[in-house]
Amino acid sequence: MAAHTIEIPSSLRLVPSIKFVENLNNLPETKEYLVDFSKMKWVEPFGMLLVSSKIRQIAHERKAKVKPAGGYSNGYAAHMGFYKAQGIRYGNSPGKARGNSNYLPITNIEIRQLKDKARKSVCEVGWIVEEEARKLAQMLTREKDSELVSMLTFSFREIMRNVVEHSQSSFIQYCAQYWPRQKLVEIVILDAGVGVKNSLSRNPYLDIKDDKDALQLSLIPGISGNMYKGKRSDPHNCWQNSGFGLYMTSRLCSNGGSFFIGSGDKGVLLRKKNKSIYDSSFNGTVLRLKIRTDQKETLRQQLRRFSQEGSEIAKKYHDNDNVSASRASRMLSDDFSLA
Repeated sequence: MAAHTIEIPSSLRLVPSIKFVENLNNLPETKEYLVDFSKMKWVEPFGMLLVSSKIRQIAHERKAKVKPAGGYSNGYAAHMGFYKAQGIRYGNSPGKARGNSNYLPITNIEIRQLKDKARKSVCEVGWIVEEEARKLAQMLTREKDSELVSMLTFSFREIMRNVVEHSQSSFIQYCAQYWPRQKLVEIVILDAGVGVKNSLSRNPYLDIKDDKDALQLSLIPGISGNMYKGKRSDPHNCWQNSGFGLYMTSRLCSNGGSFFIGSGDKGVLLRKKNKSIYDSSFNGTVLRLKIRTDQKETLRQQLRRFSQEGSEIAKKYHDNDNVSASRASRMLSDDFSLA
């Protein structure tokens, strides 16, 4: 069986990367894929993490080898672990890069290790996630304690908690870049778990037909696959999921930044003035947070406001037992100023 060549597009920005991984499902079956990077010019954390993960998934599912076909000399991608993340022996291994630049390379965190550390420390795994999130925020900003560190700690923590509590994935994979001059941070977190649709389907009060429904429902405050009407809660566990994590994080990104979540065959991109739905393909869940670092309100002020607004939304949309995706779509339309 002849080898098949995969041509990486010139840009690994968000939209080209989403479209590219969708098309990878149409690759012919073979025992060897040759990846050609000669056209690749622009790479960003999201594209590097999503594309490398998708190629690795396909190779694993088809028991195929991945080899370079040329053009794999992008220094930034090599330094961040992009090539070795997909099985190509070039550049750094994921998690190896170190330096004074404002980046976090492609890195894996084993969820089992987080849970083992929590057991040894006799604490909830949420505290270990909080500790890891703060460490990542400090590494990315090169700051010990600041408003920006607090904001990024919150963002890392809420997304990582979602993976640990819902995904059934064995690992968390992340990548990030901070551009101080542009006053912008990009955080990307990915898992290879059951996906949003399967996770939320544990809640018997949710009307979910497909991945698009599931993604929109996941962004409504108070929606969770683990906690719902009639299920006993633990009043002593402050980390018990309340279904507000993705909502709060998406709102934090909406002030001049953007929020993307993809799972299964769909992706949702939220920006201040619009919501976009994309066809995609990913076994698991991937999130991209773009956060402005020059926001006028403090993190505390924003979270208080989002929490109050979210509580009103939750009350409005939870008056009936069943919550439909059409309600979720209307809420997102209201929240992001759509007609």
